[in-house]
Amino acid sequence: MAAKQNPDPQTEAPRPDGEVAVLGGDARFSAAALLRAAGMVVADAEAPPRQISDALAARHGFGFASVRAGPLGELRQVRQLAEQAISGEMPKNIFWKQPDGSYVDGLRAGVDPAGQPKLAGAETYRLAHLAALRGLLASAPLIVLPLTRNTALVDSGTGTAFAPPPEAIALPKTRKFQTVTFTEGEMEQDFAALHRALKGLNPLVRLRLVIPPATGTAQDYATEAVLRRLAAGWAQRFADVTADPLADHLMCQMSGTPEAGAGPAGALLAALMRGADLAGALAALPQAGPPAPSVEDQAQRRRERRKRRAERAARAGQDQEAKVQCEDELLEAFS
Repeated sequence: MAAKQNPDPQTEAPRPDGEVAVLGGDARFSAAALLRAAGMVVADAEAPPRQISDALAARHGFGFASVRAGPLGELRQVRQLAEQAISGEMPKNIFWKQPDGSYVDGLRAGVDPAGQPKLAGAETYRLAHLAALRGLLASAPLIVLPLTRNTALVDSGTGTAFAPPPEAIALPKTRKFQTVTFTEGEMEQDFAALHRALKGLNPLVRLRLVIPPATGTAQDYATEAVLRRLAAGWAQRFADVTADPLADHLMCQMSGTPEAGAGPAGALLAALMRGADLAGALAALPQAGPPAPSVEDQAQRRRERRKRRAERAARAGQDQEAKVQCEDELLEAFS
């Protein structure tokens, strides 16, 4: 190990408040943003500096999840990140020297592609990142893990898994990398180790697995099927693990219409994420009134009202005529 930090409760990063922590996300949507839109309090362990704009903060990964770890999305990366945060240790050879002399943290190259001018600075930033994550994992009552891939870029010498870096990032020529597709058995081991590490730090934590519906290639759909099958098995074996395809689909639908978070879809999503079953979540939704009639329905109702008025008028005319005739007959009979 290249560096180690012994977590000190007095110097450790503050533990952010929130009812849910989100680790990673998907390029199509930010699970953290959708849950915030649905009214949930998402913890933010690495808030952006106050002096930068929202656009600049988003470009550097602030607010995308509860920590600036990038998309993650693959179990080996999530496991190694959690274990590093808990132990305070960093693997060797994760800082990649660039042609301009700067050092990029390869484990989150997409978050901070500019890197740091000196290796010591890059190490300091990563240790602060791990301290913030450790505080989050120690306090979060619910951790949301979006899982989207079963492949990673692996350093053959160390076994460290990386997300594919941006094109502008130069991989170190002294290292050998290969794209690895993890087997179901390997993912089973990674999840068991991740679950054990998280529960060891925070015995009360619950895990919510999110598997976004696939779009694109046949391989994407095959990967989704594998992840859903594994997630369903983990939810059955572990009482504190949940996987709900309905919540996953709601999140994907809401990603195209953020305003839906303030409506029934957002309320249903928040209830499901908080642990309610479908029947309970639906029962808790505000009862909406009857739908407004369409333009055609309104026109038909007006025609029916006019017809009824005409019929009443016709009946009234007939009754008046009969009454006059009856009165004339009575006068004639008694005259």
